[in-house]
Amino acid sequence: MSAASKIIIQMNQKIGGTAWEIIPSEASKYAYKKRTMYGALAISKGKKGFTLAFVGTLDSTFTKVFSYCKTGYKSKENIAEKDLEAMFMNWAKNYVIANQAGPELIMIYREGLSKEQTKMQVPGELSALKRVIAKIGEKTKTANYNPEVLYMTVTTKNSARFFDFPQSMANNSNKFIPKVDNPNSGTVVFDELTLDELYDFYMAAQRVTEGTCTPTHFLVVHNSSKMPQESIAQFTYEQCFNYYNWTGAVKVPAALQCANKLAKLVGEHIQSNVTEGEVLNTFFFL
Repeated sequence: MSAASKIIIQMNQKIGGTAWEIIPSEASKYAYKKRTMYGALAISKGKKGFTLAFVGTLDSTFTKVFSYCKTGYKSKENIAEKDLEAMFMNWAKNYVIANQAGPELIMIYREGLSKEQTKMQVPGELSALKRVIAKIGEKTKTANYNPEVLYMTVTTKNSARFFDFPQSMANNSNKFIPKVDNPNSGTVVFDELTLDELYDFYMAAQRVTEGTCTPTHFLVVHNSSKMPQESIAQFTYEQCFNYYNWTGAVKVPAALQCANKLAKLVGEHIQSNVTEGEVLNTFFFL
């Protein structure tokens, strides 16, 4: 694809168009059969401290987004619950306006935390989300409103490496020499190297042709849904193709890639909060 075509795609997205959408596979249809909103939190260090960015989807095809960004935090671990609640609340308001109903399934990918930071920060984030869910039930006048919630932390920098052995070959001395290759796009590892106390998995969403592939680690820290593990992995993989700055797969789901892009844009260049205005419902950060 030419540079001009890529620029046109960016322009199309920024004015509210849709360059493409994912056709769900049978394994990922659980999320598509419900009113699902999925979003992502990313944090980046900028010129005025840490910047927390959020990007969440608003429609059934996960192509329309809401974004929200605050900067000036002194550390990753001390994000105020009121800020998170305001972030989630604005997302929920936009979703309800667009769909005339509250979500049945909420999925959130959270990047930028170590294992110890996860134990410190995620409980507060879940508390903020639960308060927002209660407010959604009140606003929509839905009795016993209790949507399914799936909350995952994401780590792209880790020491894990996986290899594929597609075929073997022998040299002139008839010695066996295995041919080692990177795993194919979509390779998921559930067992053996994953943590025992929490459900997690590694995914190689991209096909790496140079060097070794570093898989992305997903840790499910809260799950009140009935979504099967394979469906979670498949949905996650498919959303890696929904980032409009790249025509293939990226390492993480599109919303998280967008949140990273937004955090860096605000932290390094805008250097002020982006929390209101019509621009929040566009891909202005692409």
